[in-house]
Order: sequence, then C-alpha cells, then structure tokens
Amino acid sequence: MKTLPIALAVPPQPTDHRQGPVHARITMIEYGDFESAACRAAAPTTLQCLERYPGRLQFIYRHFPAEESHPHAVLAAEAAEAAAAQDKFWEMHDALFRHQARLGPKDLHRYAVEIGLDPVRYAAEMDDHIYLQRSTSTAHAAATSARRPRSSSAASTRTSRRAWTDCSRRLPRPCGATAESGHPAPATVRRAVRRQRAISASADNRRSTSSRLL
Repeated sequence: MKTLPIALAVPPQPTDHRQGPVHARITMIEYGDFESAACRAAAPTTLQCLERYPGRLQFIYRHFPAEESHPHAVLAAEAAEAAAAQDKFWEMHDALFRHQARLGPKDLHRYAVEIGLDPVRYAAEMDDHIYLQRSTSTAHAAATSARRPRSSSAASTRTSRRAWTDCSRRLPRPCGATAESGHPAPATVRRAVRRQRAISASADNRRSTSSRLL
C-alpha cells in the first residue's frame, strides 16, 4: 500500500499516556471520553492490537471529554490524571470504562481505593481540581492544530493512509499511525479502524434517534 506524507494534529508528547515502545513503527492515538459508549467499545480492540503486535505498536490515550453530552467525563478524566500521578493511569483507565455507568465523585473515590491509590492524596488533589487543565488541554490543542493550515515541513512524516481514527470522530484527522519504515499498518489495525467506525456510526445513530423521540 502506498503511504502518504501527513502530520498528526498533535505529535506524540513526553507527557502522553502510552503503552508500547516509544519508537514503535505504528503509533495509535485515541482522543477519548470515559463516558462515551464508543470509546468503551474500542478499548478491547486496542488491547488486542497491542497483544498481537508487541514491540511494533504504541498506543497513546488523550482526553477529549464531551462536556455537553457527558456530564461526568471531565471529572473522570481528572480522576485518571490523579491516578497517573501515582503511576496508576492505566488501572484507572480500565476501571472507568469497566464501571462507565457509575462515574460520580463517590464512585471515583472507590475506584481509587480499589486500584491502590493513596486516598488522602487523591481526595486532596480532586478537591483542588489540580488536573482540570490537563484533563481538557489536549482536546483544545488538537482542535486548534487541526484548524491550522499545514506546511510541507509539518507533514514530513510518512504515515499509513489507513490510520487509527478518533473514537468519537470529533476532529478531521486527529489520530494517525506513524511508520518508521514507510510500510502500511498491519491488517489487524486496519480491521480495527473499520470496526471502530462502525461502532461510532451506530452510537451516533442511536443518539440521533433518541433525540428525535424526545
């Protein structure tokens, strides 16, 4: 498959939450929302890709809470950041998706205790909302960058045309797969992309139908 030079809206950052080697041939970046049904549905596929291609794939999760439709999404993202400060981001990530229907403050505190966080530190940081900016800044940065014209130098990285897409499809092209060798993404990743698009479209259709009924 021919590859084309494109650029990620926001390139991988040292502060990103990632799984897999930093210099992996393929980078999958998800702009996620812990209260999104589509993001929850995508999580097992991501894990499957990481297990199938160890050493060849890195996965990066960035917050993109849809505050208007998901009232608990920002607080859940803050809880994930509080967990990250204690080296437990992925444990909280999994707990939030596993208990997506219960993301209130008391629920989040219970998950923090269950995954082994210091409850006093967690409560203090959540009360002060010290991770609020980090929980929303990647979404704002990606949206701003996606609207900017891209120069030829910014688009110098050769990537697979078939890239991992944003789970909620809010940005024109927020996510991608970088290939050091210029080869296309593995077939499993391409199938995951198609499956995720179908999941997102189905979720959008259900929300649209519910809105009309209301």
